[in-house]
Formats: sequence, C-alpha cells, structure tokens
Amino acid sequence: MIGDMIAKLRKEKNLTQHELAKALNLSRSTLSLYEINKNTPDIGTLIKIADFFEVSLDYLTERTSIKYLPKKEWLNNHIPKGAIEVLNDPKISDVFNEFSSLSEKDKEAIVTYFYGLKYKKEKKK
Repeated sequence: MIGDMIAKLRKEKNLTQHELAKALNLSRSTLSLYEINKNTPDIGTLIKIADFFEVSLDYLTERTSIKYLPKKEWLNNHIPKGAIEVLNDPKISDVFNEFSSLSEKDKEAIVTYFYGLKYKKEKKK
C-alpha cells in the first residue's frame, strides 16, 4: 500500500516523520495517517512525495519495481533525437508493449518488414 511505501522511503533516507512532513509542507499527523494507511494522499501530494524521493508515481504506488527514473537531462543526452517523441506515440507504445510477448520468428519478421519499408522509402528518393 502507498503508506507502507512512503514509510519505507522515509526510513531509507533516515528521516523522521516530522522531518519529512516539514519537507512536504504537511503536518506530522497527516503523514502518520498516510503511513498507517488510514488516509490516502491526493494526487498533488503523491507527486510531491514522488518528486521528493526522486521516484516515479508507478514505483510509489507499487505498479513497478523500477525505483529511479533517469533524469530528463540524462535522457536528453543519451536517447537518440526524436526517440522520446516516437515512443510517446500511442500506436508505437502498443507495439512495444506487445513486442516482448512475440516469438523470435515474429520479431524477426517485424524487423525485416521495418527495414523493407525504410529501403523502399530511400529507393524512391
């Protein structure tokens, strides 16, 4: 649950509830209620918590086990230009989500088809 994750992250940073509550501009009692899963933070507070610990909302809500996401500056320096825009395209995202479940033969067919389209486009130039 979210409260358990908040408590875990707080303890990993060796922070008291008072220290974390102050950093998040919350009362200690509010934070305590979150940590014991009596109350749930609103989305704005969840974002502040995720930003404070530098984790994704998916990690905070236990939708993924990937704790840290690369910083935007790192992405800009290490991801080929235009790749992020391409990956943000819903059609492409769907393909990538399905790709891992395909057989090696089907993956090879898709890659071959892609390069065939690329070759066909370059030949027209």
